[in-house]
Amino acid sequence: MKNKENDFLEQMLWKKFGYASFKEGQKETIQAVIQGKNVLSILPTGTGKTLCYQLPSYIKNKGTTIIISPLIALMTDQVRRFQAHGEKSVIALTSQLRAQEKTYVLSHLANYRFIFISPEMIQQREVLTAIQSLNIALFVVDEAHCISQWGLDFRPEYRQLSTIIANLGTPQVLALTATANSHVKKDIIDTLFNHRSYEVIALSVNRSNIYYSVQQTNDKEQCVIDFLKCYQGPGIIYFSSKKKAEDIAQKLRQQLNIAAYAYHADLTQDNRSRLQQQFMDGQIEILCATNAFGMGIDKQDIRFIIHYHMSASLEAFVQESGRAGRDGKKALSLILYTQGDEYLPKLLNQEAYEEFCAFKYLYETKQQEKHITSHLSELQTKWWQQLVNQSQTMASLKEMWQQKQTYQHYQLTKMLEFINTTSCRRQLIESYFEEDNIHDHQPFCCDFTPIDYNDFLEKRKQSQQKQQDDQSWQKQLQQLFNIK
Repeated sequence: MKNKENDFLEQMLWKKFGYASFKEGQKETIQAVIQGKNVLSILPTGTGKTLCYQLPSYIKNKGTTIIISPLIALMTDQVRRFQAHGEKSVIALTSQLRAQEKTYVLSHLANYRFIFISPEMIQQREVLTAIQSLNIALFVVDEAHCISQWGLDFRPEYRQLSTIIANLGTPQVLALTATANSHVKKDIIDTLFNHRSYEVIALSVNRSNIYYSVQQTNDKEQCVIDFLKCYQGPGIIYFSSKKKAEDIAQKLRQQLNIAAYAYHADLTQDNRSRLQQQFMDGQIEILCATNAFGMGIDKQDIRFIIHYHMSASLEAFVQESGRAGRDGKKALSLILYTQGDEYLPKLLNQEAYEEFCAFKYLYETKQQEKHITSHLSELQTKWWQQLVNQSQTMASLKEMWQQKQTYQHYQLTKMLEFINTTSCRRQLIESYFEEDNIHDHQPFCCDFTPIDYNDFLEKRKQSQQKQQDDQSWQKQLQQLFNIK
């Protein structure tokens, strides 16, 4: 019977997608979903998590699949890929829809098999009412680690998904993520499964084709320029500062004649979508990005990820590093570290906590509601609404914030431990995610065993390098003789 089921799944995989076999973890997840189980599936980046809800939808062939997704760019990309495979009954219900388009879509929701939507959009009354009228076969939360990462001090709507699921009649739930230690798992399970039975399918976070390295330097800018003089992308450089991302992108264009552009949250949605598509199509070689970019982006040939600023946690670092080498070829994850870099994430964490403290003060002074709400930020307004709706109390918010502060300190400590370790970095990652079988250190692993990047990165073409050098000499001559 099991062999027949396997044969059937592989036949469907070939018929619908043209793939001869499943990647590790896909089949197990799909089988659990088909059996009607609630599932938390933790699969490494590049494993093809989309298939885990797409194929069961075709096999069951009934009802609508709702996919909670964190970013408009990610939803747009997913819809484009679905349509490329011939799926027409798919829609992204986002703020990009004009009022007339949104009204039309909401009145025709039953025509769609797959509906992508953000946690904020699904809580709008008219949207939730329309979705409640559907026969929901599966409720998917993609990038489910956002529940723990963002669900308090950035996008508290993630914490409200338990209420949404209840309002939709508690449909079957599939949660998907690439990284989750025990703390994050608990947050996901408590929010989405709410004491219902569930199954966890978890693979190792290990990506054996990624080489981890840390370079300590007092001149990160020069390190980036020297690196890109030698090696060509595609690549992503991650920044914590939007201004620095813009600055480095501009210098790479001017000094090295590289197609490098900055991607961050201050850009318009149209500009972000355009940059993303140009990067996917190979028109942009280097993307200088904040963490606003990359989630769910399936570009196979990214050869390196450089962290100009350190990540605030190993979860974020592994997620970002995992965007390299999805084609299975060797790739590099490089951190540029300067003593004191940890103060920036500390500052950001402290600023977020101070925003809550200011909110708590306003609330506890018991001023009139109109006066309070006029002084609140967008995030504070969301906390206020939670109190008004009685989905949270001030005591519960305070307790959650205290836990968050403790956990953020722990995450930052572990990130610094990773940067400063003199042992195997890959083993430290696997230990952090509490894996049972820690891999032995291999020659291609991390800078515990240094190797020559020339062995696996593509050298920048000499003709291009000569052109860059010529332009550099021209620029120096122009400066020397004050030529405009």
